[in-house]
Amino acid sequence: METLRLTNYKCFEDTDTFCFKPINLLVGSNSSGKSSFLEFLALIKQSIGVRKNGALLWASEDGVDSQDFRNTVRNGVGDITFTFKIKTSKLSFSVPKDIVFANITLTIGQEDNKADYIKSIRIDCGDHIEISFTNTLVSSIKINGESINPTKHSQYAELGKEIIPNIESEALYKAYEEKRKYKKELWEKIGVTSDKHLFLTFRLSRFPLNKKVQQKILIDKIGNIDDKLFEELHNYIIYSNINTIIDRINEYLRNFTDNLIYIKPLRAESKRTYPDSNIAIDSVSPDGKNVPSYLLNLKQTNLLDLFNKWLSDFYNFKVDIALTMSLVQVLIEEEGKPKRNIADVGCGYSQILPVILSVWDSIFIDRDDDTSRRIRRYPRFVVIEQPELHLHPRMQGQFASMIYKTTEIARTNGIDLRFLIETHSEVIVNKIGLLVAEDANLSVDDVSVILFNAKEEGMEQNVSYSSFDKDGYLNNWPYGFFDDIC
Repeated sequence: METLRLTNYKCFEDTDTFCFKPINLLVGSNSSGKSSFLEFLALIKQSIGVRKNGALLWASEDGVDSQDFRNTVRNGVGDITFTFKIKTSKLSFSVPKDIVFANITLTIGQEDNKADYIKSIRIDCGDHIEISFTNTLVSSIKINGESINPTKHSQYAELGKEIIPNIESEALYKAYEEKRKYKKELWEKIGVTSDKHLFLTFRLSRFPLNKKVQQKILIDKIGNIDDKLFEELHNYIIYSNINTIIDRINEYLRNFTDNLIYIKPLRAESKRTYPDSNIAIDSVSPDGKNVPSYLLNLKQTNLLDLFNKWLSDFYNFKVDIALTMSLVQVLIEEEGKPKRNIADVGCGYSQILPVILSVWDSIFIDRDDDTSRRIRRYPRFVVIEQPELHLHPRMQGQFASMIYKTTEIARTNGIDLRFLIETHSEVIVNKIGLLVAEDANLSVDDVSVILFNAKEEGMEQNVSYSSFDKDGYLNNWPYGFFDDIC
């Protein structure tokens, strides 16, 4: 996902287009919308792979709790619209080479007290597809501005475990016959009266969104055809493959969210002992509650030493695990001190440890072949809220260095890693700026600082986008933003 724009979502009238850089720092006053923006990504993640009565799964114990649609839409009225841009090369279908990105826009609405639903879908990738719904019934389908519906029978959204619903028809057999008749008549207008149209339809359907390839196939097989008839045929090929196109976008979203790591602002408090669940944990939960099990799994798979070796590049402590009578202890070994239970050291360790493990997990941990391929094929987003909680400024700076260095390593290893960090820490922001100025491995274009509630700080837009210059100073930044105003 390259960009995201939210309209009428929570406190936002319009976020404008948010471009995801390798490092994105979200700053602003309390209750300015930083967390709400990040939680939208978690909301999409928790809505995939589960059957829902509405468009999204608004509340989840392991994710975010937005309660319901009416609590999430701005001021409780209207529709929520979100638009995202993705690379067409990630969608597993052919488009003309000059079409690099696809823009997908989804609108979610609710009628009276009925369940919320996907109200409209727009897909722009050279061709333009618009599908509108009234509750679950399809009210219109437009391909490149032309309405198309070869069947008189109603079509509806098939609710499943994905975000974008497939399109199905009532009276399935009769609808199929009507579509078959429409297709045959269209080919006859073009001049193909034999069963050759079956073969041609199959060939063209392999490239539903690629006009250039379709034209070449037709010229090779039947010669030139009227432009208007070709447009009608092209639009029908898109219509007949609309579920395949939707499936490819859903597949992208599923892989994208599988690659997304989300860490909440308040992580679990430390305990002296934890029960050994005997579950092999391979990722850190958003609240960090499973950190002991995750660390135990690292130790049992001989990865804990590798983690500590990497950790030593940034911090002056190591982590260990002790297992006694099915009880797990997390041990912290600070430099020059003996190992101590995490309950006996500052609570900053319990807050930063899930964050550090998630950063390390994002690129370093050994994985099976399928997961490894997914990580390299799709963007890897790490979303962290308030990493600085209970941290001394020195450790905040070490966190910033860890993020910066990990981004460099990811790029070297061909991983498209993006950090989205919501913070109130001047130390983190300034340290990233210092690294931009001192380290040539990343450029000023790799870091973005986004100011929320910016109008209150004297900026023109409510969400303002800033960047560092080559000397590490912020451009387009309000004077005295971090100053004490008391």
